[in-house]
Amino acid sequence: MKLNRDVLLQSMLKHQRVFLQLLDYMQQHETGYEVPETLYLQLYAKHISGDADENVASHLALDTLVANGVVVHNDRTTGMLSFERVVVDLFRFIDVKRQRELTRADFESMRSQFYAATLQVQASRFLSEDYHEAMQSMLQVLSEIHSKIRQNVAALEAQADDVAVRYQRMQEPGSAESMTVLYTQVSKLYDRYVLPCLEFINPSMQMQQTLTYSQCLDALMDYHAQHDATVIAQNLRYRRIAISSYYKDIQRVKQRVQHYFQILSSDRDNYLAIEAAFQLLQEELLPLRHGKRRYRFFDAASEFFAGFRSFTGIAHLRRGGAARINWPDQQQSGRVHEFLRSRSSGGEKAEEPLLQPVSAAPDLDLLRQKQIFSALISHQWPSQMDDVFRYLDSVLREVFDDYSLVDTLYGYDAFLALTEDREIVYTGARYRLTDNRYYFDYLIPAVKELAHV
Repeated sequence: MKLNRDVLLQSMLKHQRVFLQLLDYMQQHETGYEVPETLYLQLYAKHISGDADENVASHLALDTLVANGVVVHNDRTTGMLSFERVVVDLFRFIDVKRQRELTRADFESMRSQFYAATLQVQASRFLSEDYHEAMQSMLQVLSEIHSKIRQNVAALEAQADDVAVRYQRMQEPGSAESMTVLYTQVSKLYDRYVLPCLEFINPSMQMQQTLTYSQCLDALMDYHAQHDATVIAQNLRYRRIAISSYYKDIQRVKQRVQHYFQILSSDRDNYLAIEAAFQLLQEELLPLRHGKRRYRFFDAASEFFAGFRSFTGIAHLRRGGAARINWPDQQQSGRVHEFLRSRSSGGEKAEEPLLQPVSAAPDLDLLRQKQIFSALISHQWPSQMDDVFRYLDSVLREVFDDYSLVDTLYGYDAFLALTEDREIVYTGARYRLTDNRYYFDYLIPAVKELAHV
């Protein structure tokens, strides 16, 4: 039964979970675009055949998919179904986590195609019909490279996020996550997927007897520059910059993967060391089993401890520190003296109130501003002040019962407006004023000579 592609896609998107499971099989078993026929029939019977819309079930029947080119080949010998690449790419585009990471072979395939397209452009006569066909082919390959690089970056970022989640899950008690499996996955992600992508984009990469992707673009730009086609050369340069900009994203993924690789490597080394030590310990205990009297006591002189220096000094530490740690059960004055000593040495500090910067405080209303101005205009100012802010702070604290640090800030503005002849010098020293809610850090302003208001 032949169907319009849009109708068929609507039915497939309605049951996209089935096709995403097929993608998982392709990814896990590395079968390209092939899945077993039995797997699709099982998923069809479980999820699709019972659909309330009978048309959807008929649209997604295996015969219909073969007739409409969604399944390009049904191999009766191997029992495998080969799906159309466009369909697979569509569902990978829908779910970023299921996008396939590009391997070294994929990058080599893209490089060789772009290299062949570059040679074809260079071999054609400029502005001839062959040139236009070669340019169209080259631009198509370049667009495909751009699209695949972008999708690959998104897939690698999703994989790095998955590694982070699994590592956090591994730290939980009773977790089923295996450190060995995660270590293998991170190592594979770094070596097989991250590094090849960096090498492909890196403009400093060199290859013998052929050209890299970056060198091909340089050759194309030189070719068009020689024919005074500066606009085309400039457009190619822009395309190169757009693709090379993903280098930073890949570099960030590389740093994240390296971080977890180093952590897992350290955890793995520690685990193997502990496992080896435990194995040796079991071997040392063998002569003591089944009532044998030889080496009856397992003590510090055993050969097992001679190879592990991490236990050295523990006995001496116990002799020297046991008296400080193991307090007697009965009450003694020594406990009181120890408590007072810890208090005097700053062992326990009183919890300080959490203050906010005074800039976060609300502005004063007009009535409060008038009250501050009236209080300062009648004040008798000294001829010199070492710290204007602290002086204003002390004055306003005496005037207002509901004083706030915001009053001092407005008081300083009023002070500047009220004084006529003044010389304010900033000494370079800093000070902090606080109240019960806010703090204010400032450079100390001093007044050398002041005329009274």
